[in-house]
Amino acid sequence: MITPNMHYRDLKESYLFAGIAQKVKKYQMEHPEKHIYRMGIGDVSLPLCDAVIAALHEGVADQANKETFHGYMPECGAQFLRETVAKHYAERGVILDADEVFVSSGASDELGDILDLFDRSSSALVIEPAYPAYVDANVIAGREIVHLASGKEPSPAPSCTLC
Repeated sequence: MITPNMHYRDLKESYLFAGIAQKVKKYQMEHPEKHIYRMGIGDVSLPLCDAVIAALHEGVADQANKETFHGYMPECGAQFLRETVAKHYAERGVILDADEVFVSSGASDELGDILDLFDRSSSALVIEPAYPAYVDANVIAGREIVHLASGKEPSPAPSCTLC
């Protein structure tokens, strides 16, 4: 028997980015003469540089040609990229082996995997303001969430049985 995850009903109905989009749209309508610099998710100020475009074209060509086709990249990222990341850190005094570097599609995708390392009875400390996915992933997992405000002034210690 398959039992649904009832914690989905605990998610808040408003989504931060939808709320921001509504406020921006309203401001734009009220102030059409103003230029808005968008600095949210996916908002960029310039097109991709020539080197990135060239590398993307090269990657597409590799996948389009039977002789160079390789399918999915290695699970932890392409070796050349992991070596480049390790070299970047070495230039800044951090010594890493390329095997210690993990390349993923981003923090949001990995959040669920990281949460799976801990039992669902564990509480999660979330420093506010937080990216909504950090809160939502813990809500869906059914964890108790302890919120801690960030700022210049010291915050009172959160009440938590694990602290």
